[in-house]
Amino acid sequence: APVQAPVLVLQLWGGAFLVAMAGLLPLTAINEHYGCETTGTAFATTRTVVSNRLFRFFVWGTNFHVEHHLIANVTYFNTPRLHEYLRPRLQHVAPSYTSFHLEVVRSCSGSPEPAGSPT
Repeated sequence: APVQAPVLVLQLWGGAFLVAMAGLLPLTAINEHYGCETTGTAFATTRTVVSNRLFRFFVWGTNFHVEHHLIANVTYFNTPRLHEYLRPRLQHVAPSYTSFHLEVVRSCSGSPEPAGSPT
């Protein structure tokens, strides 16, 4: 079928590629090292984002980025178990992609810390 409709295949593949590169990648890749130390171990230089199971499936568990740097060949379905094991040592953890991005916007805009935040 791809040979019979190459334009359709390219449109479908290209559409999915554009969504991934223009939408998902910028929203999920910036968090990996943003605001972390620039030298040191993966615990110091990398962030993990806790996310829901469906989103973890779409990004193949790369939200567990510290875990990926420590054991790059861990399969995406085993990263949650590795995360639980390493959780006590993690230095940079965001509870979700939304909270990470809101915090970045808040810090860039000079907005005061949310009520109840430690100073």
